[in-house]
Formats: sequence, C-alpha cells, structure tokens
Amino acid sequence: MKKILLICLALLGSSAVYAQQEDQDLQQAQELWGTEKKIVVKNFLALEGDKAASFWTIYDVYEKERKAIGKERYALIVDYVSKYAEIDDAKAAEMMARSFELRKQFLALLEKNFKAISKSHGGKVAAQFVQLETHFANSVETTVTGMLPFLGEKDGMD
Repeated sequence: MKKILLICLALLGSSAVYAQQEDQDLQQAQELWGTEKKIVVKNFLALEGDKAASFWTIYDVYEKERKAIGKERYALIVDYVSKYAEIDDAKAAEMMARSFELRKQFLALLEKNFKAISKSHGGKVAAQFVQLETHFANSVETTVTGMLPFLGEKDGMD
C-alpha cells in the first residue's frame, strides 16, 4: 500500500510542474488510490451477500464525496506550494481557514457515513470503516505535509 501511496504522490507532485495536466493527473491518482483502498476495505470488512452490496452502495457515494473534498484540498496544496515563499498574513489566514473547512467537511462526511453504515450494518462495521478511512487519511496527510515546505523556509522543497 505504501508503494501505491508514493505513486499517487508522485503523480500529484508532477501536476504542480505541469499545470495543464493537473486534473488528469489528480483523477489518475485518485483512481489508483481508490482501487487499492477498496481492496483493503473489502478484505478487512469481509462482508458477504446482500450486506456487501448495500455497503458498497454507501461506500461508492462516500468515495465520490471524499474525492471532491480531496480535489479541493489538492488545489489548496498546489496554491500553497506555488506561493509559500511570498505568503503574507492575510493569505496564510485565508489558506488556514480553507484547510480547517476542508477538515470539517471530511469529518462531517465520516460521521454521516458512520451513521448510515451503523444503521444498515451495525456499529462495529461502521467503526471499522471509520478506523480504516482515518488511517488512510492520516497516512496521506503525514506523507504530504512531510513533503511541503514550511512558511518562511529559504530553500523550499529541497
């Protein structure tokens, strides 16, 4: 899974250099990551029959909404990387407000899907789903933020 994450990040990183391919690269990375992630979720939850079908219906809607949030987050990261050396107080505050809003949207999405999955599959399956999604999100965030330059950093992303 780490290899897939690094491939996705490489695709995402290439988008910052080639802006005209940004949407295509992001879509490819999301598809690659989403396919790998779905296999892990499927193996971990091990749902069968009608339970599996109803879960995947919920999951597919969740993924569509999660990808939309991810696309906005990606745009924020690209904006940050392209401007980090010149970011002033106002721009920093604007970017942080957007970052906090995207986090809230993601948490609200997790909560909404926890409730839906709890209702149809029980609290344990719903909790497992949230644990996996939180793990995935934290892993990606740790990797991405580890690659980003800090505000005021002189040498950038060396």
